[in-house]
Amino acid sequence: ERRATHFRDGLIFPICGLGLIAALIMCEPDFGTTLLVGFVGMMVMFVAGTRLSYLAVTVALGASAFAVAIMDDPIRRMRILAFLFPDKYPESAYHLKQSIVAFIGGGFSGVGIGNSIQKHLYLPEPHTDFIFAIIAEERGLIFTTLILLLFLVILYCGVKICRVAPETFGRLLAFGLTMCVVTQAAINIGVVTGCLPTKGIALPFISYGGSSLLASVIGMAMLANIGLSGIEEHDDPSRSVKDRYHRF
Repeated sequence: ERRATHFRDGLIFPICGLGLIAALIMCEPDFGTTLLVGFVGMMVMFVAGTRLSYLAVTVALGASAFAVAIMDDPIRRMRILAFLFPDKYPESAYHLKQSIVAFIGGGFSGVGIGNSIQKHLYLPEPHTDFIFAIIAEERGLIFTTLILLLFLVILYCGVKICRVAPETFGRLLAFGLTMCVVTQAAINIGVVTGCLPTKGIALPFISYGGSSLLASVIGMAMLANIGLSGIEEHDDPSRSVKDRYHRF
């Protein structure tokens, strides 16, 4: 922790590990997950104490390389253009338009469970990437708002756990786990509602997929364990004596 502001220990070493993981994901290729991993990694480094100037330069270089990679890929380039000009590229904007139709059809209270029209070969990937749109169509604004509130609860609890974590590693791990789930949910909901370009990222705990659900549950179990450790440390009657001892 004392060396987090150093160029080598606070930036180069973490970036090498993060860059290796991101490069392997990029080779699949999976641009969205690469962006997710890079964002969460940068946030953890920021909380750990890495200088903001170092992170700014790193983000600028990474964003430039990412933009070049997107423009060099015709499929992903068309997704960006369709996001910016949906009427000009209707074929590439098909997912987004059908998703919006699902939201409009659901209205305030939805059309009822199992009565979705869009999931019957109109909206692609209705059980994974665009499950939120199907929920909006069948259960309406009330249920989608509830889902948003639940993810905000995860964010709030994760931040609280970060504050009570008994050690630096636990604090950073809790923050990283929280950001992984919340950022992934934000990207998925942003794509489905047209706030972000189309990208296949699952909605945690809701999208179909056993491995995704298992990973999310393990992450939340680790987060809860860190929180319990922090509460036990906080309630330890000898803690004040230990802290007073270490001051001297």
